[in-house]
Amino acid sequence: LPGQSLRDGIVAEWNFDETSGLEASDSVGSNNGALIDFGPDNSHWIAGVHGGGLAFNGANYIEVPDDASIGADLVNGFSMATWFRSNVELGAAAGSSNRMLEKGNSYFFLQGVADGGMNFLVKVGGANRTAGIGETLAPNVWHHIVGVYDGQDAHVYLNGEHKATVAAGAAIDDAQLPLRIGSDDSGNF
Repeated sequence: LPGQSLRDGIVAEWNFDETSGLEASDSVGSNNGALIDFGPDNSHWIAGVHGGGLAFNGANYIEVPDDASIGADLVNGFSMATWFRSNVELGAAAGSSNRMLEKGNSYFFLQGVADGGMNFLVKVGGANRTAGIGETLAPNVWHHIVGVYDGQDAHVYLNGEHKATVAAGAAIDDAQLPLRIGSDDSGNF
């Protein structure tokens, strides 16, 4: 559309370009995240697909305090996207429970609640609504995942390909809890 940028409407973006320290800066807002249980030597700052990245070890995570811009303002619709690379195969069968991102029991990128190596989940009235990718993801390969909630349905895309849609039918829950990257609010990694 004329006069609009692809960046219009972005409310938070963590590029992980810092290369040192224990804070992940939000490049478009004020939703900076604290790096929890990362070592002091900066070895966790790595190269990503576009710029920087962070290496998670299954015990560390980023915590971003609750803010309406990443919580209450999104209950009727939002999109989120990330590049990720796992050092282990992420199996297609439901069962494991690896979390890549959780916004306080409201929305997730995770493995285990549906078939697929990584899935998009939103909570509506406490119930899971999960759009699964339905395939195993090979280790040491970069993948791009997008989750879209349009106020009625949750959609998941992997590497530019639409993988699934699940009906949600109402505004998602907002538990007003922090956003965690690399874990969930229960400490599941």
